[in-house]
Amino acid sequence: MAGKNLGSNVALVLSVIALLVVVEVAFIGFPKEQGPFISVIASGVAYGYPDQALIYISVNGSGSTAASAAANLSATMGALNTTIAAYLDNNLSLLQTQYYSNKMVQRILCSNYTAVPFGNAASQKQLYCASLQPAGTVAGSTCCYNVSQYVAEESIAATIPSINSVDGALSAISGIPNVDVQGTNQQFSSSRAGALMQSALAGALANATSQARLLAGSARQVQIVNITVQGSAYFYPMGLASVSGASSSGSSTFYPGRNAVVRSVSVLFREV
Repeated sequence: MAGKNLGSNVALVLSVIALLVVVEVAFIGFPKEQGPFISVIASGVAYGYPDQALIYISVNGSGSTAASAAANLSATMGALNTTIAAYLDNNLSLLQTQYYSNKMVQRILCSNYTAVPFGNAASQKQLYCASLQPAGTVAGSTCCYNVSQYVAEESIAATIPSINSVDGALSAISGIPNVDVQGTNQQFSSSRAGALMQSALAGALANATSQARLLAGSARQVQIVNITVQGSAYFYPMGLASVSGASSSGSSTFYPGRNAVVRSVSVLFREV
């Protein structure tokens, strides 16, 4: 019985030894990375021209009730959609609402009284102003009175797929009453942005590698151990526009320009 137990114990010890040998061989086959190491932070820049633009638009409608103001706003939105659709490649989902309100406001309205039926004497002007609904008061050459109205307003960002269509879109929008252009901005499409980001990243890695080789000296080579992308940034020149409904006499202006994409990386190298 004791002989049997001894044999089992010997077999167990031999198995453990064999396992340790296998583990040791495994560690020998995959040695730990040896230094020295070099850590470098570098940036890469890629330049390109934006191929899309954003137009920021304000649309409003007024009425004696909230419902009538909303209806008038809806009618103006319909006119805007019809007008701008061609510049959106007929994709109205490129119109994104950013803000909406419908509230009562107090307004002062004035009308000229040069054709007063009672005559132009001061007393007659007072009578004319008093006859208005609601009654007004004389102010200089006009009759002015307070009016309570509901005003519905919607702010929209329109993405124009082709930056070459921006001027045409601005001119078309300027002909719609109760529509104001608040400003414009330019941007890259997702495909162009992706290509520039990759180009900037490749430049950052190339710059980091050049720095690491200088630090290591000509007698040694360097290998990349780890890469950490620290950040990305876009630099756009300002896009400007000044357009305000059908009553505006100003012309639209858009200023395109070359843009920069910057990517920064932190790279760990091992000298070999």
